[in-house]
Amino acid sequence: MEDNYDISALKKKKRVNSKAKGSTFERNIAKILNDRFNTSEFSRSPGSGAFATTHTLPEHLKIYGDLITPQNFKYCIECKKGYNKENLYSFLLSLLLINDY
Repeated sequence: MEDNYDISALKKKKRVNSKAKGSTFERNIAKILNDRFNTSEFSRSPGSGAFATTHTLPEHLKIYGDLITPQNFKYCIECKKGYNKENLYSFLLSLLLINDY
């Protein structure tokens, strides 16, 4: 007698290395920004942004966000991957709806 059961659903999925996935995404975003602004000053921050909050450093050495930005860049950049349904527009729209604007 031959078994013809499909046990593929019972097999464990291969684990995704989320740290490596996030690091790759951050490097890609830094490259895109460097190309866009014709610079090489965007790069990944050590510890992926947690360095500023987990170490006691003087203010001028603290790094905030996932990317190191040029000195006069006005924004702190946090990179998030895997939230396909959400975007900045949907976030702002939800704030407007909550506040009855």
